[in-house]
Amino acid sequence: MKKSILVLSVLISFSVSEIFAQTDTINFSEYKLPDLKRQTLDFNLNLTNFYNSNHMSDTAQTYYNSKLFDLTNNFETQYYYLKNTRKYQGKYSASVNIKNKFHFENYTPDSILYLSNIQENNFTGSINIYSNNKFYFEQNRFWGFNFQFQNSVFSNSSKQNFINPDNIENKISSSDSQFSTFVSTSFSIGKGRIEPVNDYIHAIYILNKLSEKGMASKTHEKKDIIKLAEFIAQLKNERFFDSRKKRIYELEQLDSFLNINRLISQNDIHYFTTLNDYWIYAGNQYRYEGKTFSFYLRPEFQPNKTIFKEQDTISRIFKYRSINIAPGFNFTSNKNINLYWQRNFSFDISYPFLNYVTDTESYSDTNFSDNLNVYAGFGYAFYPNTRTSMSFNLSSGYGLNSDNFILLNTNSNISNSINFNLQISGYYYISPQFRLSFNGDMSDQSYIQLFSYRPKQNSVRFHFLLGLQYSLF
Repeated sequence: MKKSILVLSVLISFSVSEIFAQTDTINFSEYKLPDLKRQTLDFNLNLTNFYNSNHMSDTAQTYYNSKLFDLTNNFETQYYYLKNTRKYQGKYSASVNIKNKFHFENYTPDSILYLSNIQENNFTGSINIYSNNKFYFEQNRFWGFNFQFQNSVFSNSSKQNFINPDNIENKISSSDSQFSTFVSTSFSIGKGRIEPVNDYIHAIYILNKLSEKGMASKTHEKKDIIKLAEFIAQLKNERFFDSRKKRIYELEQLDSFLNINRLISQNDIHYFTTLNDYWIYAGNQYRYEGKTFSFYLRPEFQPNKTIFKEQDTISRIFKYRSINIAPGFNFTSNKNINLYWQRNFSFDISYPFLNYVTDTESYSDTNFSDNLNVYAGFGYAFYPNTRTSMSFNLSSGYGLNSDNFILLNTNSNISNSINFNLQISGYYYISPQFRLSFNGDMSDQSYIQLFSYRPKQNSVRFHFLLGLQYSLF
């Protein structure tokens, strides 16, 4: 535990001293994402059917006869809204998903343990709403409001018929239903702004490559980069329903912009192939610049209900509901050291108050708990070229939890938890013939319950994946 606390302290102290250092030759903070607004609405409907029949017989008798029928339908609709101005940063998403499955199997009465048929109906429905908003006023100060709503319904019913050797039919039926709702809101006030700068970097790559190949009409200036980046942001924000037409339109508009602003000196096939290559591959780096700190209050409410029923028995009901109120503080920083390196740091501390009630047929209990949660994360991302990316992230967290079960008259349980996590990932484009990909994470978690005979719990997990692709000829 001492080692993990030391790691957490080092992360905080080292990162806070580093994030304010101006180490880049390009001032990424000068670029501001232009005013954008985009909304999309999509519908998807899928219908799947499966039928299978097996029959085995000879002239004397039928040995085996079975039929299987499956019918599944899935409907999904999704709405997405994004808006960015100097006074507002926000996005909304809402989705509805409905899935229904009907399953039926029929057998010769004496073929499989006297089973005659099985019929199952399965229904799943969900609604998800998410909103993230920052409203800015003077000197980059903001107040924020986030909202999340999730509601899901699941029901399953099953009927089975059996026929015994005396030709007496026996029926067995069962059903279960689950209803779950989650509502979370967050109110915050803070200072700072984090800007997406991937379009700015995309513009730098395009202009640098044109200059490198002698296709630029002049040495580009900072104002040329910003102007091209703003144009790229607007161009990417336009929606097309045909990716081929979208690519044609984007390249035509980009070529027109470069010509009108006299940024290129030639229009031959080498220019167009270079522009096409860097338009496709140089804009896939998701980079951010800036820092924010905020104080927040996050209330959450979560009721759940589960119903089980078999044959003609009385339904068994299990209920659970929780209310959580968490005040806290958050600091986030993304710093582009230069065109190839980005440094990320985040720190969060909160003190949630949780109340949850459990109701079953045998007992009902109320639990109160208060917690202290501290988290710090630090990492680097490396982008040596347009097709290569690597990231390294180190994080550590500490939790102090105190539980008190009221109706069971148990003493308070106080526990400590420490976790440490290391993550690495990357895709390295070594050459057109040779590519390397890797992904790995390692975590160490300790759990100690104070004032208890229970021993300390510790778990270590390690996972690593390495991929090599080489084409000999």
